[in-house]
Amino acid sequence: MRRESALDRRWIPAVFGTCLLLSALGCDDDEGNNEACERGCADDYLVAVDSCEEDATSCMGGCSAPDDVSCMWDCEDLEAECDFEMIMCMSGCPCMEASQSCISGCGQEDMDCFQACGNNYMDCAGPESPYTCITMCSPEKYGCVWDCEETAVDMPAYLDCRVDCHQAFTGCLADCT
Repeated sequence: MRRESALDRRWIPAVFGTCLLLSALGCDDDEGNNEACERGCADDYLVAVDSCEEDATSCMGGCSAPDDVSCMWDCEDLEAECDFEMIMCMSGCPCMEASQSCISGCGQEDMDCFQACGNNYMDCAGPESPYTCITMCSPEKYGCVWDCEETAVDMPAYLDCRVDCHQAFTGCLADCT
């Protein structure tokens, strides 16, 4: 049975809470050009994601097993830093800022409302936005990592499996910039 990961526990509130907070700050320095803003964030993310993965994998090497939940969650937090930084950057882009009033009207677990806000974002940014591309790559990694958790017989096998997942993820990300 798959254990709940740190990203499962915090992804939805972290994404939308960050968007709300930072959209109020007006971080856009691309003079209203959403695509340029998002592309800059995606470029930064692509540069940082390997380092975040290395930090997380190195940390996980000190865990006793893939089911050492406390240790693994602490390590996943290192990996989540890149996602958080990317979301912080993207939230200053015009289309994410435009979603603020929609998101602020959603209850914390109102998935229908979040979906509607996501649709509003997609209408603004378009299907080719770098943020959308990165989001679409995420299952490439996290679905793979969940499979690793289910199939790895020991920590070395789990870490090797994660390397393969990360390579597939970065291959997907290369199309986002």
